[in-house]
Amino acid sequence: MRSPWRKENSLDQRAIFRSWRDRHHQPQAFVPNAPHGWEGTQLREPQFEGPPAAERPGGYGGIDLCLFPGPLSTKADPIPIPTGFREGIDDDLRTADLASIRADTPRNEPPRAGVAACLVLLLVALCCGPVGAAQSGATEHHGLRVGKIRIQNGDVFDTDRADENRMLYRLANRWHYRTRRGVIREALLFDEGDPFDPRLLEESARLLRTYRFLGDVQIDAAPPRDGVVDVDVRTRDVWSLNPGASFGRNGGGNSYGFELQELNLLGRGIELDIDYSSDVDRDGVSLQTLNPHAFGAHNELELFYGDNSDGNRWRARFERPFYALDVRRAFGFDLDDLSQRANVYQRGEIVDQYLQEQRTGRAWLGTSAGLVDGWVSRWSVGLAIDRHRFQTDPLGTGAAPLPADRDLRYPFLQLETIEDDYRVWENRNQIGRSEDVLLGTQLNLMLGWASPSLGSDREALIYRLGAKRGFPIDHEKTLLLGIDLSGRREGRRGADELLHLDAQYFHPLSERNLVFSRLQADLGRALSFDQRLLLGGDNGLRGFPLRYQGGDKRVLYTLEHRYFSNWYPFRLFRVGAAAFLDVGRAWGDDGLANDEDRWLSNVGVGLRLGNTRSALGSVVHIDLAAPLNRPSDVDSLQLVVEVRRAF
Repeated sequence: MRSPWRKENSLDQRAIFRSWRDRHHQPQAFVPNAPHGWEGTQLREPQFEGPPAAERPGGYGGIDLCLFPGPLSTKADPIPIPTGFREGIDDDLRTADLASIRADTPRNEPPRAGVAACLVLLLVALCCGPVGAAQSGATEHHGLRVGKIRIQNGDVFDTDRADENRMLYRLANRWHYRTRRGVIREALLFDEGDPFDPRLLEESARLLRTYRFLGDVQIDAAPPRDGVVDVDVRTRDVWSLNPGASFGRNGGGNSYGFELQELNLLGRGIELDIDYSSDVDRDGVSLQTLNPHAFGAHNELELFYGDNSDGNRWRARFERPFYALDVRRAFGFDLDDLSQRANVYQRGEIVDQYLQEQRTGRAWLGTSAGLVDGWVSRWSVGLAIDRHRFQTDPLGTGAAPLPADRDLRYPFLQLETIEDDYRVWENRNQIGRSEDVLLGTQLNLMLGWASPSLGSDREALIYRLGAKRGFPIDHEKTLLLGIDLSGRREGRRGADELLHLDAQYFHPLSERNLVFSRLQADLGRALSFDQRLLLGGDNGLRGFPLRYQGGDKRVLYTLEHRYFSNWYPFRLFRVGAAAFLDVGRAWGDDGLANDEDRWLSNVGVGLRLGNTRSALGSVVHIDLAAPLNRPSDVDSLQLVVEVRRAF
């Protein structure tokens, strides 16, 4: 079975050989700087006996590189390349179009020595070394430069296809503002005349795929001519206007809304959203706008205001993030102000209420040396505010304790380290769409100091550290691990300390069948009451009411068999299905008399609709879940309808 992921920037030529053969169905690839009349190469794995391929000379693990004079033919006898000429070709092959290569086999690399840490899983993440070889941001390409950049910004439907050349599809294209070429060009990490680096093609495609108004993205490099490499950028829009209604149900609670949302206003990539929503907690009207290139490329400006039945919220954010691996400077400012009535849940029912006012914000500057030997380190400094105030609600029952106020204002220092090892998946968390995932090590550390001299109500050390890493077990199976630890130290006492563990395992059975397993665990200590951990139908335990259990500890295990069909009705939705098992528990002291803290479980089946033509939602979930150890206050069957970003 063909591997659904590829490793970027790998120089494993066995993988390149198999990928090129699978994608082009012919043993031909372009070799730059080949002598006149020698128009192609054949990569073939040797059949002779001898030492292992990795120990043979020649540069590519024993793969024979042969030139054919004139047009290639599968019947022609390959002519071996002399050793001296092979070395020149080996160097130039690094400039080939790696942006279009899918590698089927990861490299086996020796583990890299890590840094000792106090937590076992963090130690594992640090010590296991890179998943595969990575390249530095600056690579020598023998003077090759980017030539013409040809942008083909496709519409929602490709009317050149007979099955999409219909009146309804042509009408949809006519009413849709196609993404402007300038918006796509601004996102590219290279320009005409720049030194050619195939890594930047891959990263630019990854960056474009983060835009919700774009579907398919492909960036290919043409064969070099006279030291110049032309680049073709192909994108396909998705329908970005949503003048309609929405409905959802999970944990026994319904939600609905009416909205007018445009995610690509006039084709400029600007988001505008006017929304009315109603759920179990509140009703509200909101207005939001997001400009991803305000006052220049990669500058993000977001404004939000919401008027709710129990309060209001406004948010402002302007930042230039570390949008690419080799970005050297970044900055940001954000402020979020919220007032609301917070409902206290127990066994899926509201047992108390209190009033909450919250203001959080940050202003920061960041710097980086860029991509060096496949790694990126980013340093940021800034100021932060985290203020929470609570009041008794006249409608409250007094059954729950009132959280204590806290007002923290502090400078902070943050370090982020990323290993450049991205893969592109298919049929993992999406149906028939490319998914970018980071398998390299990612480390985060933030330290801040709150003091009354800055307006805080206490002295405290604020900390947050985390680590993530992916482990390809073989050509198909993959394990993703993550750990986060956050909290405060107030003198010798800890406060709001939370350890979060996350392990995800993907085990493909075939091209369209996958077993997915996930374990999440949260361990809290000295948590404020507003930080209590909840578990129910709205966050993973699909056969139970929402927010059914609470405490300062929580565990959730999910096992799913996912099926990705090739059914594509009306070329609008891709269809999938799932059978699942959820097992979980929330327990511990949360300030309430918790009489329901046993292990809970459910089984179920569901339908998945992958919305490939719209930017408004990735996967529609329609699930039926049945509790296995059903308490008397829980229905025997739960219907869950919701839109998620993943399968």
